[in-house]
Amino acid sequence: MAVAKPLLGSVKVGCEQIEGTSAAYRDLLRIRSTETAFSLDTADQVQSKLSFPLSGKDETPGVITMRLGDLVVFNATPERQTQTVACVAGVAGTAYRLHPVQSAGGDDVVK
Repeated sequence: MAVAKPLLGSVKVGCEQIEGTSAAYRDLLRIRSTETAFSLDTADQVQSKLSFPLSGKDETPGVITMRLGDLVVFNATPERQTQTVACVAGVAGTAYRLHPVQSAGGDDVVK
């Protein structure tokens, strides 16, 4: 808590930030409800389908690259990131794009 206290005191939150966060969250909920890979029924199904091909020494700080049926990349950095996954069958050389919900979504930074 002592480490977070100075950081939390400098955060300025108003209507714009709250509305933006809410819109981005609604986009993620829409993706979650329409993509079957996010609706697996059991832990065994998740464990058999989920992998993190760029974890460990190959990971980019602030970026999570996972494969859950398709490839999913979460970028929590302020910059555009490029991820290269060469070791997973069916992924190498495949171009990916932003999910259509996010392309038309509420977060201008994501778009």
